Amino acid sequence: MGLHDHAYRALFDASPNPYLVLDRQLTIVDANRAYLASTGRTLAEIAGRQAGDAFPTDTATMCHMLASFDRVLRTGRPDTLALMRFDIARREEDGGGFEPRYWTITHLPVLDAAGEVELVLQHPIDVTGVERMRQAAGADDDSPGAALLAQQSGLLDRARHVHEANLHLQADVARLKGLFLKAPSFIAVLRGPQHVFEFVNEAMVELLGPRAYVGRPVREALSELADQRLFEVLDAVYASGKEYLAYDIPIRVRRGAGADLEQRFINVIYQPIVEEGA
Repeated sequence: MGLHDHAYRALFDASPNPYLVLDRQLTIVDANRAYLASTGRTLAEIAGRQAGDAFPTDTATMCHMLASFDRVLRTGRPDTLALMRFDIARREEDGGGFEPRYWTITHLPVLDAAGEVELVLQHPIDVTGVERMRQAAGADDDSPGAALLAQQSGLLDRARHVHEANLHLQADVARLKGLFLKAPSFIAVLRGPQHVFEFVNEAMVELLGPRAYVGRPVREALSELADQRLFEVLDAVYASGKEYLAYDIPIRVRRGAGADLEQRFINVIYQPIVEEGA
């Protein structure tokens, strides 16, 4: 039996985990009771506002948040930020100003019927207490709870190191992507059994002509190649996981809308990339 909207709402609000719902423009759509309690805000105060406006922070932190959000939109995969400082505004009756708070934040994609990211669910975990204990304890290894604190601090340190390593990895990937983009040989990256374009470099565009590539299956983007055996070879490589090499292959391409077919001779390497665990 399916749940009605009011049942989902009740589950959302009953969860002890804080959740914030954002649309693709970073506008706040919803938040559950745990989130509102942890930030000291009401839904009326933040709904419909940009996240950066509702919860202002320093430029560096906001850049990390935007980069995480962008990764979720681009990849459709969860993204985690370790130990981010987001200060929470105090109400005037509580003295005003801001209270320093530390969080580990996970952004989770919410997909629509077509499999595209429609919303992003933010799950912040307040680790302020652990961070304050770590700062206060310093080198006092004999203080009460030192063993537990060391364990919790170790988890935070590992999370921070993983986050920093991911940033370095993303920078390396960006540099590698830049090299591929400018490479003199034509390069494309395809994903899945439909061979959907994820990346095309400039040499590929020069060879096959300007057209929409990324996000389209190869049979759709390069329909004029349908009777030239290239697609069948792609299918075989995907199924077998074995690379394919061929030299001086004649192909006929249409390098513009309404243009005549032009013959080209190409060397082809289909190299399967197997994801870990596949």
